[in-house]
Amino acid sequence: MPVSADFNQVSNLRNNLSWNFVGQVVAKTSLLLFHIIFANHVGAGSYGEFSFVFVGGLILLQPALDLGLNQLITKWVSRGNTEVISHSFRIKFFTALGFIPLVFLIGWWMEINFLLL
Repeated sequence: MPVSADFNQVSNLRNNLSWNFVGQVVAKTSLLLFHIIFANHVGAGSYGEFSFVFVGGLILLQPALDLGLNQLITKWVSRGNTEVISHSFRIKFFTALGFIPLVFLIGWWMEINFLLL
């Protein structure tokens, strides 16, 4: 029986990795297309402002919004505890609810077009 259990685990791992790979390819391709289309739509100067805001958001806000919850969810779900998912969504919702007005306030203070935020 251990051989069949190992085969099932390898099969599940291969299936999960392939779906993860497809998801990453779709996400990265759509992000690339978004940036190309958006840059052509708003122009070079506005795209520079957008890039400044985008990178600032990645550096400052993404760690605050994640809070290590992805690793925590993975740990608890692998142990069969799925109620942590709803708790983490609630935490992320309230954190984002606090950060979104802050982003608009900083953008208003820096006189950045709200379309670019």
